Amino acid sequence: MEDPKHPSYRNRIDDEESTMLQLQEELERIKTVPPQIWHKIEDWGRITGELSEQKKTVAYNLAGRVRNNSKISDYERQTGNAIIDVVIEKAPELFENIDEINESNNGTENKIEITLELIREIVIWDKKYKKLKNIEYKFMENLAEGKKPLTERNKFIAGLNLNKVKKYGFTD
Repeated sequence: MEDPKHPSYRNRIDDEESTMLQLQEELERIKTVPPQIWHKIEDWGRITGELSEQKKTVAYNLAGRVRNNSKISDYERQTGNAIIDVVIEKAPELFENIDEINESNNGTENKIEITLELIREIVIWDKKYKKLKNIEYKFMENLAEGKKPLTERNKFIAGLNLNKVKKYGFTD
């Protein structure tokens, strides 16, 4: 039944790849919970006593990490996922408004109009402070010089780069 010219084969994922995928999924699970909900979880844990001091501290820290898109340690990843499991089991109503919060957060991030002038300012700023990755800087430079068109997709990517440099002190 198999075509000898085009034999089928199964992609195998080795243990290391599988582990990396699982870690990435766990991080994404944490990042889908907005900072406001992490604060609600911390308050709920304090009021009900369902979370230990360490878990309340992790919930507080994760609110900041998610807000700033900063690195989440292995301990925070593991504990954060354990916290989510506890909340799903004992207080799922804490997650009721998660979609509305995520939508409103996404809407406020991209309110700034991405213009060529703003992109040029970012390029000048990053030439001095070097906070963008090489590929990100080159992309912005190509936009500023007109080598790439300012399409909606490119504006979106430029907006991500804008958010990144803002974290390091860029002001528009």
